[in-house]
Amino acid sequence: MDPIPVYVVARSGPVAEQCMAAFPAAAQLAPPFRPSMVADHAPGLVLLDVQGAGAEEVLAAGEALGGAPGWTLAVVSMGPEGTALARSLSLGYDHTLEEAVEFTLGGGDGNHLLELHRVLGEVAKARHDINNPLTSALAEVQILLLDAGEGEERESLETIQAQLRRLRDMVAATRHLRTRRRG
Repeated sequence: MDPIPVYVVARSGPVAEQCMAAFPAAAQLAPPFRPSMVADHAPGLVLLDVQGAGAEEVLAAGEALGGAPGWTLAVVSMGPEGTALARSLSLGYDHTLEEAVEFTLGGGDGNHLLELHRVLGEVAKARHDINNPLTSALAEVQILLLDAGEGEERESLETIQAQLRRLRDMVAATRHLRTRRRG
């Protein structure tokens, strides 16, 4: 897999220094961010120093990169211990104000789309809930295969087993989508 290009949009200072030390091959671009800065570059990670950046600049970067495939926007700021921290941003989907009100009141069908932490929690819960019956089904198919003779029955069971393994692998591929404990 080829490395992802990194673009650091930061004024000189500790944030820029730490970003460039972490990503020595990164291109450092002078703020303010403008979409034209990266228009001719390969898609990658844009690290935007929020120190001195206005909301308009952050929104412009999000709007320019949010709909373009391959781009990731992260804002970078100094953490409490003097270490630069990056937080990815996503424009996500548009929501009506009525949906936002419903979200704050806890209504709707688990309307968690405004809060990524909750979405990741739902993904982890679904992964757990899927794994239990999936594991049981795989075990049952393997037991049935022990007694199956040659022919259509064995072929059908092997097809079922292959599909269950495919589902297992797809579920396992989402294990990185989990909430991170703070503390």
